[in-house]
Amino acid sequence: MKKRIVYSIIILLLGGGAVAGYWYFFKPPEASATDLLQLVPDHAVVVYGSDNLKQDWETLQEHPGGELLLTMPFFQEVQAGYQTLDSIGDGISFSSAWLKQRTLISLHLTGRSGFDFIFYANLGGRAQEISLETLHEYFLDRNDVRYKEREYEGVTIHQFQSKESETAFYYSQVGDFFIGSFTGYLLEDVIRHLDDGAASHFFAQHPGIKAPDASSLEGRWWVNLKRWPDFMNVFLPANEEAKWDAWGDFMEVDGVLGDEVMLWSGFTPQGVYREPKEVLDVFQSQENGRFRLLGALPARTAFAFHWQLNDPAAYQQAMYQYQLQTAPDFNTEREAFANRFLIDYEDFLEAAGPEVAMVVLESVNAEDPDKLFIARTPNASKAEAWLRNLSTKVAETSLDSLYLESYLGEDIRLADVYNLPGFLFGQVFSGFDQTFYATIGDYLLLGNTAQGIRRVLEDWSTGQVLNKAVQSAVFLENTLEEGVCGWFLQSPRAWSHVLPLLNAEWQSYFEGDGLPWRGIAGGSLQFRKDANRWFTALVVQPKVDLVAPEDRRFTPLISVPLVQNAASPPHVVRNHNNGMREVVVQDESTFLYLLDNEGNILWRDSVGEPLVSDVRQIDFYANGKLQYFFATATSIHILDRNGLPIPGFPVALPPGEQVSYASVIDYDGTKRYRFAVGTLGGGVFLYNTQGEALEGWNPRIFSSPLAQSPFHVRVRGIDRIVVPLSDGKVAITNRRGEMQDGFPVDIRGQVTSQLFVQEGTDLDNTLFKAVTNEGELVTFTMAGKVTERKQLYKPTRDAKFSLVPDVLGQTFLIGRMSEGQIGFLDANGQELFQKEFLTSGNVIAQFYRFGAGREVILVTDREQEFSYVFDYQGNLVNYRPLNNAFKAGVLYYESTNAFHVYTAFGNEVAISSYQP
Repeated sequence: MKKRIVYSIIILLLGGGAVAGYWYFFKPPEASATDLLQLVPDHAVVVYGSDNLKQDWETLQEHPGGELLLTMPFFQEVQAGYQTLDSIGDGISFSSAWLKQRTLISLHLTGRSGFDFIFYANLGGRAQEISLETLHEYFLDRNDVRYKEREYEGVTIHQFQSKESETAFYYSQVGDFFIGSFTGYLLEDVIRHLDDGAASHFFAQHPGIKAPDASSLEGRWWVNLKRWPDFMNVFLPANEEAKWDAWGDFMEVDGVLGDEVMLWSGFTPQGVYREPKEVLDVFQSQENGRFRLLGALPARTAFAFHWQLNDPAAYQQAMYQYQLQTAPDFNTEREAFANRFLIDYEDFLEAAGPEVAMVVLESVNAEDPDKLFIARTPNASKAEAWLRNLSTKVAETSLDSLYLESYLGEDIRLADVYNLPGFLFGQVFSGFDQTFYATIGDYLLLGNTAQGIRRVLEDWSTGQVLNKAVQSAVFLENTLEEGVCGWFLQSPRAWSHVLPLLNAEWQSYFEGDGLPWRGIAGGSLQFRKDANRWFTALVVQPKVDLVAPEDRRFTPLISVPLVQNAASPPHVVRNHNNGMREVVVQDESTFLYLLDNEGNILWRDSVGEPLVSDVRQIDFYANGKLQYFFATATSIHILDRNGLPIPGFPVALPPGEQVSYASVIDYDGTKRYRFAVGTLGGGVFLYNTQGEALEGWNPRIFSSPLAQSPFHVRVRGIDRIVVPLSDGKVAITNRRGEMQDGFPVDIRGQVTSQLFVQEGTDLDNTLFKAVTNEGELVTFTMAGKVTERKQLYKPTRDAKFSLVPDVLGQTFLIGRMSEGQIGFLDANGQELFQKEFLTSGNVIAQFYRFGAGREVILVTDREQEFSYVFDYQGNLVNYRPLNNAFKAGVLYYESTNAFHVYTAFGNEVAISSYQP
């Protein structure tokens, strides 16, 4: 079956490259292209036409997309197939003679979980020089091939079958045509309908289709959109068949290979129905508009559907009529909700237009991802007022208070309504358990979580949007500037959502031989009104900079000598003047250095004590200029860019107190900082920006010393400070230091690694994850209830475990170290990989998840002073480790598709680079 999968995908997406393989046999007749078209059965899902498969294949190889796909094992077989064909005929080029003729390839479903192809050829010219018998004799002489033939309704069906793979190819000569398939009954279906006449074939069953004339088939694709939903279900588990909406009747496009993208453009006919029958019919009354919103979507976008909403009344009526056929019960539920709260959906739609988008963000939890509705509208305040009115009515009914929180200076509110976007825009947008919303200038945001809204605000404030991401910006330049609607996806960010949905066979394929398909960078499908049809544009952007794991190597970039040996990790910071990355590091003489991106020492000064915390950048004056916060054994410090203390700092702890941990808290993103300082005696101070210890935190004494830095969590506007303790307990207090009900929670085991927080919609479903040294994964809620204790597999009695959080805070891994081995498990406890690893046990593990399939796992042996770098599959980057004695820093640069790894060893700070 794996072989069948390979053949199928390649043939479908490349329009016949696999025909150049071992199974392409036909006799040279002559006929018109129009007659050739009449052979295609009406149940085809996709039809591809070519005048010259040989040229198509060779052109593809020269394109970036072809370079990407040639990394797949099957493409090497295709190449070998060409060479085999041309070695058979005593100097006659079979591939030139046969593959330069007119050809059609059609895709057909072969059941709930399968599909296959039919190949059709109309031959003439040089093909007459080639004898079918020559090819027969070649394969009959091979020991790895069986040959059979039989009669079916007066036509001979030939069968060649590989003894090794059991893959069979069936073909027949019907008059002047060759037809063939890997599935025998598909060939029989063509033969059975030969006498039905022209009215039964694929093109005749779609009266709006423009059948090609005899002059050219080159690069033409026809897609039966009515059958496409059934084709999509092929990839799903048998018991999880999904209901996919049909977008239209059919689509006809021509393919072109651009310099950086692959383009298909053509037309999809508009429906002529009084009532909408397909999704595109819902948009018939909308007008073309500019797609300005695409570039403003977050860079973390996995999928987006964007459309124009310039006639809200027509949209609402069309959607209602469409759902009468597809989801009548949903219409009833929608109307009942509007009547209950006396609201008019059309009022909101008028305020939200004219350009809107529904977005799925790349999320760790693919089953429940962050989803957003984003509108760019001059009436954002009016739309927000509509939502606030609804929120008030719902709160009054439930006797609940209105939710409001401020983040980065913007208000986030809650409409506690299940499925609100679905009620507003149609059932296809269902799935919001509740709806948080905010307005930012001309933008309106609706999200299924407050955390999702906050992350978008962060992305926008830091410029993390599509039109500023290098690869996405290039892609957007090739999409339509205006239209009515369209789909957009970033393939690397979408795979984390797609793979869990696939059945086991397809998951295995895309994680194995089909892995290069996951390297495609993005795609879009857009529709623009053009008279009585839709101009259709499909764009696919290959990602051609993939590097095989065995070819990854570190490239040294810079190495900077310090006066003394390094005594701290290299802390990667940002120059607020030019945005470049720099490094703060301390040496053994307590001197602190600031190094620029070229390795120059900008300043060097002593702080008198070793650092006991990370260096964190803050915007102390809220003016865009950044300072450096850190703690030493007895004080907390804030230095400006020139290395000078800001007024009021350093702040010394009371005599006798020593710092164990320090962290920065910014409750609502407004830069009104608090500085949390844990002491060796189990106390926690909380200082304000004036260096004053706050009431209740001067210090707040806990039952044992801290196990890690105190940190802040906000859920539905409620602030909590989390204090993990070394006695295996976790304390949670409010801002005033008052212990919350249910805490401290007893983990019942020693925890020396960090906690992970999975934010939910309220305290009860906000989860904390902790891993004890002995390998118990403990889950408890922010309300203080332990919900799960799960013992992880221990390969040896001495195995020790640790939770390794993603540095960017989205998920975590579980590290497992036993005698001579180190392994990593995912967040569910499933093993990712295990490696032989001789170490003293003094090991630091780090995990970076940059998204879009870019993950880095570092293992640093502190005593041997080596760092090993792995990808998520456990492939080692380079076979020689990096010299390093501390935690490393890692950055990813999209413009060069490169990771930069920052290390410190001896008296040197170094930066190395490699490509994923």
